[in-house]
Amino acid sequence: MNEIEEYFEKGYIVSKLPDELLSKLWAEVYTTDWLEDPERVYKGKPNWYTTKKYNIEEDGSLQNLVEKTYGSDLISNAPDSLLQIANDIVQLKDFNFIRSFKDNIVLKYLHMWNGAEEIPWHYDTIDGSDILVFVYLTDTIDWLDKYGGRIEFCKEVNGQQFYTKQLSPKNGTMVIVNNTNPLFKHKVEKMKDMSVNRYTFSFCFKCI
Repeated sequence: MNEIEEYFEKGYIVSKLPDELLSKLWAEVYTTDWLEDPERVYKGKPNWYTTKKYNIEEDGSLQNLVEKTYGSDLISNAPDSLLQIANDIVQLKDFNFIRSFKDNIVLKYLHMWNGAEEIPWHYDTIDGSDILVFVYLTDTIDWLDKYGGRIEFCKEVNGQQFYTKQLSPKNGTMVIVNNTNPLFKHKVEKMKDMSVNRYTFSFCFKCI
């Protein structure tokens, strides 16, 4: 199965970020002022990771608007250097097949954090982006199962799961997710060892 089939049939592609861009993301990690998460869900968040508090429980119909506004806050606060890295990522050959049928891939939202919370099966299509890109940075040679923090993907049709795959967040791993189809879901395993760093960069793009 080639990358086009994987993207549209399985919903994701796993790749390796080139060393040049990987070094730039590590520079973001080293130059970021990390703040402790008061709720201790994550190990840390960047100091620019500040946004208004939105209550999406009062009226679920507003969740789409809340998610978009939340993402807009973060992209406005993020450093220009990180925005440039995001734009460099979508110029990689991994995205050539997408550019073959879409003229432009535009950054809409981004996130950055250290650690992982447990998140059940879900899809992120509500935020209005077409492509979701995860990049993982870890400072361990091998990622052990006892660390937790793994991500799992599946295609779910009428409650039946297909193509289930669990991935470890090994350093430099890049996952390109088809974010247009709600049949493609993913879930995250909670970190079990908070002494280990699991930096995650999440970039959301719109194809126009």
